[in-house]
Amino acid sequence: MRKTFPPVFVWQEDREPAAGRLRGVVTDEAGDPLPGALVLAATVRGKATTARTDEAGSYVLENVPPGQTVPMAAAWGYDAVNGAPVRAGSGLEVAGVDFVLPARSPRPVTPTDLRIGQPVQATSNFPEPMVATRIPFTFTLDGVTVDVGQIYLPADQARTEIAPSDSSPLPTLFIVYPSRPLNWDAASVGLTRDGFTVLAIGPDGDRGLDMEGHIRDLRAAMQLWVDGKLPIDPPGD
Repeated sequence: MRKTFPPVFVWQEDREPAAGRLRGVVTDEAGDPLPGALVLAATVRGKATTARTDEAGSYVLENVPPGQTVPMAAAWGYDAVNGAPVRAGSGLEVAGVDFVLPARSPRPVTPTDLRIGQPVQATSNFPEPMVATRIPFTFTLDGVTVDVGQIYLPADQARTEIAPSDSSPLPTLFIVYPSRPLNWDAASVGLTRDGFTVLAIGPDGDRGLDMEGHIRDLRAAMQLWVDGKLPIDPPGD
């Protein structure tokens, strides 16, 4: 009689390769350490591990995914830098993965075609019924006409000429609203009650999701104020 035996299946557990470790220093172009800089390594699937540098600019990046990775480093006020490809894993440490970060030089903003609108009355019921003088202004930057700028002056101190005054500068609040400043009209008018001048700016719809463009618009409005091109006194030193 032939004997038959049931099949036997054997499973072998696949173990994930051991992670590795990177070690190095992050400095600026002068060779000075950059404390608090971020160092990151990630897989193609987006799994990342990060570390921060200490006071000496040194870091140890633990749990680096096995295989080849391209680490990067970044710090506030500096351009992010991608390092050379590194093969990590197998529980090994790769030392000398250093980074030199160049200082960030923002693109200059040069707004053109500045246009100052006619003063109009703006009202608010908060914190009490009151009136202020609102002056719109527009400018062009990077081919986009930015038409969201608004200036609010206490009604009894409105300027008749488009030029800074010769008197003592009024306190000025530079406010960045999360939408068009006209949506926040009542708030800006209310702030003029105690003598504040308000320079209000917000995102221009023509920029869409261009975050860098929005930031450049804010810088342009600030630059116009600093250069004395708006009908309010420029900021002091």
